[in-house]
Amino acid sequence: MNLLYISPMVIDYDNLDGVARKILFQKEAFEKFAGKNRVYLASYFGDGVFRVVGENRNTEIQYSKKGSRQLELLEIYPQIPAVCDELRIKAVYFRIFALSWASDKMFNELKKRGIRIAVEIPTYPFWKEKWMDVLDKARRASMPTALKRTISNIVYYCYAKRLKKCVTTIVTFSDIKELWGVPVTGITNGYNFGSLAREKPLKAAGEDLHLLMVATVRNNHGADRVIKGLSEYINENKGRNVFFHIVGDGDAVPQLKKLICSLGNVDKNVIFHGFISGSELEKIYEIGDVGISTIGFHRLGVYYASPLKSKEYFAKGLPVVGTTVEHDIFASKSKRFYLAFPEDDTNIDITEICTFYEKLEKQGSTNQMIAGTASDDFSWENIMQPVYEKLKGESY
Repeated sequence: MNLLYISPMVIDYDNLDGVARKILFQKEAFEKFAGKNRVYLASYFGDGVFRVVGENRNTEIQYSKKGSRQLELLEIYPQIPAVCDELRIKAVYFRIFALSWASDKMFNELKKRGIRIAVEIPTYPFWKEKWMDVLDKARRASMPTALKRTISNIVYYCYAKRLKKCVTTIVTFSDIKELWGVPVTGITNGYNFGSLAREKPLKAAGEDLHLLMVATVRNNHGADRVIKGLSEYINENKGRNVFFHIVGDGDAVPQLKKLICSLGNVDKNVIFHGFISGSELEKIYEIGDVGISTIGFHRLGVYYASPLKSKEYFAKGLPVVGTTVEHDIFASKSKRFYLAFPEDDTNIDITEICTFYEKLEKQGSTNQMIAGTASDDFSWENIMQPVYEKLKGESY
């Protein structure tokens, strides 16, 4: 069956972010399942234009450039059914961005054609995050923006309740069985592991230990928990030197720097690298010994999640520190390389991280062993297989 992946995100091949990489990895998995059939991608690209691309296909969708994706999609979505007719599409995978009368009309037209639809909701539950964003805009005296977000949230909810009329399955990182009356296919975040991390043993006890967080550095990443824990560790003058590298820019960075000043003893142990990518980022990964995943999901009201970053750390051959929200890891062989702390605001125990790392070192763990185990657990082909099987079902 020919499949169309619709993602109203920006795919800039010259500057791929984590979301864009994930979309391309999922598309690549679908292509492996499809065999001789075709898989197309409908998305914004680096030049800001919405196109449908695939084998022998690179077609721009005609719409008025309004400078707002939500407004542009009102013109784009109604054109998708005709695209599906031309490309003989039998299944659509839709990464949700916004819901409106236009998306509702698109889904209804696709259903009339017997096309099966999977809708991915990347971050569920998300209502707390959406309304916190509205309150944040209101506090910053940006009332027009806060009002727009409020209206958008209400519209989203109203049309979400109508998905059950047309959608085959909702895909999300959750253990729920049904959402808005639609059966749920639960998945986790995967990773395209490619060539595995180079073979090298973990560091022996006593050597400096480098913790690494690569993120957009928001409050929900929980970097403050590590910094406070590191301050306690230094005060207790315990064993090996530990350093915390923060790679990325985000609105939490100024608050973290203030926290470091107030603590007074971690300024030499916390290093801010800002945003880096490519070969420079690879050099930082070479320095890192332990990856720090997102450890503040509770601040968004999320207690079941599958952050992509954990898998990226595994792919680099790093053991990972996270929290109890990452249920997919607990059900995998990779759990032995994962240290979980409570999903709350308690300080991260650095001594426990050192003990965890030393245990892995004594067991003879290597970076390639960590990456190889995770590759078996979290390849995109394994993760997307159940979704593809749902989309292959008999047309209705």
